[in-house]
Amino acid sequence: LCREHAKLLERTSEFTIFGRQQQRKVAMEAARIEGLACLPEEGERAEEKKAELHWEQVITRAKSEGKGAEDLEAEGKLDESRTLHRYQELLKKCNALDLHDFVNGAVQLLEKHSEEVAEACQRKWSHVLVDEFQDTSSMQYKLLKFLASHRSVFLPRLKQGSAVDDDQCIFAFNGSNVGNFAAFRADFGGGAEVRLESNYRSTGTIVAAAQALIRSNESHCAAKKVVSEQDSGESIRVLECRTEQTECSTVLDSVLASAAAGTRLSEISILYRRQVTGRAFQEALLQRGIPFNLHGTAVYHRKAVRDAVAVMWAILLEENGESSVARRAVKALLAVGRSEAKKIAERIEKMAAAEDKSFLATARSLFGCRISGTLTSQQLIQGRKALQSLKVLRTVARQEQSLSALVHTVVAHLPQRGTLETKAAAVNQAEGKLLNEVADPRSLLEVIMADVNDFLRSQNEGGGIEERKAAQVGCAQLLRSFLNHLALREAQSDRDRQAENKNAITLTTMHQSKGLEWDEVYVVRLSDNEIPLVHESSRGAPASTLEEERRLFYVDPGKGAPTLE
Repeated sequence: LCREHAKLLERTSEFTIFGRQQQRKVAMEAARIEGLACLPEEGERAEEKKAELHWEQVITRAKSEGKGAEDLEAEGKLDESRTLHRYQELLKKCNALDLHDFVNGAVQLLEKHSEEVAEACQRKWSHVLVDEFQDTSSMQYKLLKFLASHRSVFLPRLKQGSAVDDDQCIFAFNGSNVGNFAAFRADFGGGAEVRLESNYRSTGTIVAAAQALIRSNESHCAAKKVVSEQDSGESIRVLECRTEQTECSTVLDSVLASAAAGTRLSEISILYRRQVTGRAFQEALLQRGIPFNLHGTAVYHRKAVRDAVAVMWAILLEENGESSVARRAVKALLAVGRSEAKKIAERIEKMAAAEDKSFLATARSLFGCRISGTLTSQQLIQGRKALQSLKVLRTVARQEQSLSALVHTVVAHLPQRGTLETKAAAVNQAEGKLLNEVADPRSLLEVIMADVNDFLRSQNEGGGIEERKAAQVGCAQLLRSFLNHLALREAQSDRDRQAENKNAITLTTMHQSKGLEWDEVYVVRLSDNEIPLVHESSRGAPASTLEEERRLFYVDPGKGAPTLE
């Protein structure tokens, strides 16, 4: 819908899709331009990550609620308003949309251009089915109201055989709004509502405990009374540990006892609220030689791969294109050490901000100097080589017809190409690394090329490649389509592409575990400021925050059938 009517959104039909990582970087860049964030000093990367997360959440909350910069300004949130306004300007300048814009853009089209768009959509889709309704945002619900004015709407939740569940709304940080259930009943009243109140997975004890917890929420539907089809089963065990080390030892002793009694490790999971908690268990598992599967690790999170992808994006950018992509690409192409490349990039960023120029224009100006007061002659030489590589790759993208050849050419220009060509996509304990990925013998480059081949095969099956070849020279647009394909795939689920170890414990966060099942579940770090997680900046958090934490914990106890600790 957005591509078909891109001009109405002030974009071209070839707009770029920015994934979450790019959104976070652009949000941080917008805050810096507005003077609300600074470049980090040496050793302050952790603080920079916190700032990036903060500004990303500011953008996410505003967009999921359908608020613009003017709305935030009216609420007295002046810093947030300035940052959102600058963020939108940067996206427009880059001819890009982020993932929230797919929904917001569609709503904008249906609101402001109803005669052109809305009627056609309603004729085209006579019935609307919404999966995972509990995860919808305010703007997604608004889109539903436009598309389903004919009132033919079905809200299933097929996973685990249960209905859509307002008590499983646990993604408020991504904009999900539990209030959509009340709004749906008000706006689409008169429809049939079927409650599936039988739980076939969990024991009576676990279901009763979950119900006792969720009844404390005002948003809970009092008419819903879930009961277990199983007997009471074992009691829930609560283990009190004084230190992190004691907690790890206690849990792993219990795990080994269960394994000795015949429980497969693949049927055991350890759930936690924050990623940092998982690191302590990774180390403890490695020390004991117990295999584990860590959800969320993927090839495209590797630094060398992210560098290669950044260079591919950069060769598609215009001179004044998005600075965070250009910054990463230039750093990747500099044949210097990591810390040295970082300092060079920071210097360019400071100059770009002072001169109000793009990152690439500033880099070209700086590296074009014979003498610099801040960079050595060798650094200037390496900088010129990096920009020359970028120029060559842009030329290749305009002339080369083969996407595979273009990707190989990009890798050939990277100083870390040896890592991509020789480093295995999977790792194992024998190599002194974490047992958290599938045993894949391919190199990182081989994995990337396999993805290129799969993408080209899907394009050929659709009959699209030959038409593009006849219409244009080079494969720049095909590269853009491939990168957009990767961005969407990564946004949907990293873990869908990571095969689980056949007999390994699963380590994952409570959010990532939604929809998964194990026979034995350990929920760790049940203490104030962990579960429930109330950030120090949110002391005296509103009831809605605590209700979300209750819903999160409500979802997880049902995963342990028959044992929960």
